[in-house]
Amino acid sequence: MSVAGRAVVIGRWTARVAGTLMALFFLAFFVGEGFPPIFRLPWRESLSVLLMSAMMAGLLLAWKWEGLGGVLALAAVGLMPLIGMRGIGLFLVPAAIGLLHVVCWWR
Repeated sequence: MSVAGRAVVIGRWTARVAGTLMALFFLAFFVGEGFPPIFRLPWRESLSVLLMSAMMAGLLLAWKWEGLGGVLALAAVGLMPLIGMRGIGLFLVPAAIGLLHVVCWWR
């Protein structure tokens, strides 16, 4: 196996493990606090919960479909500033993991 091939395998497994840990971290909050009542929240908060859920679903989906999962995670993070969500810096790590999925899929 070439050096580039090894780098892709290492990147793929790094993204998978990091994405799974990130999803489990967010899942712990949903289990501990309970899933928010989306239909009773203001539309921006409802949309932010849905975007965070889509981001985590993308990171988990990347186990099977790497490109699709990475693009879903990146799209969710990209839409967050458009709805006025603050603290977007917290989501740079999941965005980097999604980008790594896309790069490994593309390679």
